[in-house]
Amino acid sequence: MRAARLADTYMSIAGPQIHHPVITEGMVDVPSSRFLRPAWGNRVFEKMRLNRITSAMTAAARDGKVFHLWWHSHNFGLDTGNNLAFLSAILDHFGTLHRRHGMRSMTMADVAIEALNESRGSAHV
Repeated sequence: MRAARLADTYMSIAGPQIHHPVITEGMVDVPSSRFLRPAWGNRVFEKMRLNRITSAMTAAARDGKVFHLWWHSHNFGLDTGNNLAFLSAILDHFGTLHRRHGMRSMTMADVAIEALNESRGSAHV
């Protein structure tokens, strides 16, 4: 299982992992899409990893779904320059998606509040 998750970092095994928030008994689940692993320097694999993230972001923006990227700040502590450059490439892609598709950057709380507000307006939740 662990090997499959690692392989999914570089190539689409589990699909884009984009979602709509799920509301259960007033609680909102914002499933994770991608864990931003620290850079390790292999250019081919890093390019694959960036493509894996940005293609899922594009799918989320086009489909009006949530792409939930998360990381631990201490993972940027080693090889800081490469890790921040990688994050910068992701943020540049986000800017493009924001302009083209209206993709927004939101906290988990923002997503939850919006999902709850939308559910109050619909009869099926």
